[in-house]
Amino acid sequence: MLKKLNFDQVSIKRKLLNTVSLITLILFLNSGLSLNAQTIKLPKPSGNFQVGTVSYTWSDQREEIATPDLNKKREFYVRIWYPTDLEADAKHSDYMPQLDSFGTMVGENFVLRIKKTQTNSYKNQQVSKEKSSYPVVIFSPGYGMSKYYYTHFLEELASRGYIVVAVDFPYLNKLVTTKGVAINPDGNFWNSFPVSAAAEGSYEDAKKKVEMTLEYFSSGIFSVKNELENLNRSDPKGIFTERIDLKKIALFGHSAGALGVKGVMELEDTPFLGFITFDVSIHQVIGSREIIIPHTINITTPVLMFITEYASPPDYDFLKSVSTNIEMHSLSGMNHSSLSDLDYLYYLDNNQNQQAELALKNIRIITSVTVRFLNKLMSN
Repeated sequence: MLKKLNFDQVSIKRKLLNTVSLITLILFLNSGLSLNAQTIKLPKPSGNFQVGTVSYTWSDQREEIATPDLNKKREFYVRIWYPTDLEADAKHSDYMPQLDSFGTMVGENFVLRIKKTQTNSYKNQQVSKEKSSYPVVIFSPGYGMSKYYYTHFLEELASRGYIVVAVDFPYLNKLVTTKGVAINPDGNFWNSFPVSAAAEGSYEDAKKKVEMTLEYFSSGIFSVKNELENLNRSDPKGIFTERIDLKKIALFGHSAGALGVKGVMELEDTPFLGFITFDVSIHQVIGSREIIIPHTINITTPVLMFITEYASPPDYDFLKSVSTNIEMHSLSGMNHSSLSDLDYLYYLDNNQNQQAELALKNIRIITSVTVRFLNKLMSN
């Protein structure tokens, strides 16, 4: 039974853009660079906490088959933002470490812009002593994106008292391996995923591909959760030991980054308190070309959905079939990358201040709705 459906704005656009991707947006944002030498400062987070950050590389036992550039076992490239009290010698974290390696994927203009960008998070700080432990948000970026592109939004969540675990996955995100090799998803998402070779043409092949993809990324989320449990027992960096509230974890996925979230939604007994998706259709998955696979799931935990012009909202039959609260917001005037820093940094660096303020306003609207949902979720 549908308990709740909340439309803040009713101007939902139903058109599905078949060829638009985040790669296109990144190419646009890499153009027209202003060579101003001044530092670009991300806006200060509005929460009560200062923000610490630290990076980890984790792996599980799954064989990796994407490319010989990757290690034999699947790796996860993680940055965590979290509440901190700041030490006297605290140093700002770089916006994007290993920037020279990333430069081969994003271009010179983008690199120059990122070199000027200053974050509001500090490296390797201790978790704030204000609380004994903090709830968790596991965040999965969109296709062709990097976890670093969402720094302002993720700093905001951390400043409100959340440990935010952002994960770059092979096949899905721009990443640099532990060997310093840059991996950039090729073409579109399905072409970069190995099972796509066996899933061209028929509905059944496309359905098989979807099922394997959802399993691949949902199993990755559980591997990340296992590593968080290990950190909470004994963090080799001495930061998170006994400071993570493992009973309070929510998942957030942007676009194709929500594939793992959707896979976890299928489980009857989930350890996660709730799910958040940005601009992805939870009721269907595009298999290959024009083939659309209905995604029949029994959602039993609260869901927050953001929809812009890219994704189509669930139909009435789907909403009627679920047994939990679904809160859905149509974000009129926003685009597929509005959650990230990309629009804001581009406009600010090109002295288009009005557009930069609008991009920042968009992030703040998304943050406000997200924090309200999370606070209610974690208080139950």
